Amino acid sequence: MSLLQNGMTSTEFDRFSSCNSAKEIWDGLELAYEVTSPFKKYKIDLLIQKYKLFTMEQNESIDSMSARFSSIINELRNSGRKFIYEDIVRKFLRSLTKKWQPKVTVIEEARDLTLLSYQELIGVLMAHEIIL
Repeated sequence: MSLLQNGMTSTEFDRFSSCNSAKEIWDGLELAYEVTSPFKKYKIDLLIQKYKLFTMEQNESIDSMSARFSSIINELRNSGRKFIYEDIVRKFLRSLTKKWQPKVTVIEEARDLTLLSYQELIGVLMAHEIIL
């Protein structure tokens, strides 16, 4: 029981300090972090919806957009979803605003998107953002 408590944040510790067994703490943590089946399915559905509807916000930087997108991708990966890197690159390019369309066209024509990594794409876009 003390091992579980040692790994908790102070907020979690306060929440579960009244538990009498490690099993009780574990069950509470499962529920709190949605690792039980119905919660996990619901969370995955919400993440997939976020992924599908993802777009660049007005006046958002590439860095900020990339952080939001990476967060969604990482959560989906942590839940067991697999992605092809090309799909991630293409989705990110499609999510950019119209102001970025000329650069998107150049990237699609000049680069093989099957070989372009997500990190390389972000680097190219951030460099172009500085020019803009």
